[in-house]
Amino acid sequence: MLRASSRASLHEDEDDDAACETTRLVDDDDDDVEPPKAASDGLNGEPAKAAPPSPWLLWSVVALVQLIFSGFAFLLHEFVDRDEALAFTCAREIAAAALLLIVARGTRPGFAWLPQESDAPVVVGLGAIEAIVFVCVATALALVSPFNVAVLSPSIPVFAATLAVGVGQELATWPKAAGLGLAIGGALVVVFSAPHAALGDHALGNALILFQCVCQAVYLVAQKKVVFKYPPVWVVAWTYASGAVWLAGGTAVFGRAGALELGRGGNRAGLWITFVYAVVLTGAVNFTALAWANRHAPASTLAASVTLQPVFTAVLRFAIYRLPIVLGQALGGCLIVAGLAVASLEDRHLNEVSAALESAYCGAPAFTQVPSDDARDGEATS
Repeated sequence: MLRASSRASLHEDEDDDAACETTRLVDDDDDDVEPPKAASDGLNGEPAKAAPPSPWLLWSVVALVQLIFSGFAFLLHEFVDRDEALAFTCAREIAAAALLLIVARGTRPGFAWLPQESDAPVVVGLGAIEAIVFVCVATALALVSPFNVAVLSPSIPVFAATLAVGVGQELATWPKAAGLGLAIGGALVVVFSAPHAALGDHALGNALILFQCVCQAVYLVAQKKVVFKYPPVWVVAWTYASGAVWLAGGTAVFGRAGALELGRGGNRAGLWITFVYAVVLTGAVNFTALAWANRHAPASTLAASVTLQPVFTAVLRFAIYRLPIVLGQALGGCLIVAGLAVASLEDRHLNEVSAALESAYCGAPAFTQVPSDDARDGEATS
């Protein structure tokens, strides 16, 4: 039987790993409730040790996430002015937090509104990082083009792999490094093969993009500490709520009154289309999907999926600006797919590490659940 409070080492047998999924105490004042002996019903209604999703499902979700991010970069560049960036991001954060809390409460009605006290610093930190990322992106894209983002974003898996290895989440292997190298190299080939490719030389814009790349890597690695213990939608809802508080304070100090009144060039319709896209797709959908994927893939491999953005950027440039897709971009796309495939295959050898991380980050059950009548009857007869 799985023990929810065990802390397995990297090389313990899987049968001794702690159950990663935890359950919710229905009545916090009921001291007579005994916790179940095994976490048979996880936070997502799954068995505690549910089988991982198929690679096709995982990578389809991750690819869709990167496509949505690529579209968001174009919308930001077209419709959000630099002076509007902070207020835009704050309003988006508040709206996305409200939406996520409603969805989380609706899908997990018996779940606590707040994480455990010991996990609160992690959630608050994730909120601050997430807020910083979007302020940097919104400000940078008012200064430089999405092309600059496509050039610098492949640095994210480098930062993520370095951090993950440094904190003991992953192992440094040559096949993994080769896979990441292929994906990053392919991304750069796609970017610099683009017709009329021109890297903007605005120092502040490029610095902000590179800084948010570091922040995204930290976000993925740090999120591992809570994403095994709570449903992804709750993790993201708490993160956005925390980020909204950070941004509200920042906007009150540094923001410009009425910044959202007009979009770039007076295009209010474009601004509000971008806002709805940011709240629903880039915010609620994408970050919940990434949190779910972060349960099943190493942070470095998940970060490597950002190399798909140059491919989607090339497709969007063709669809929006009628810029042709050239042979170099197609070749670079093939290198990206090959690199992600090699990195994903190498992840099969990290099962022991992943199981131990799952156990170590879960620890004792965060919550308990009132045993069902069937469970009580079973215990009475045993």
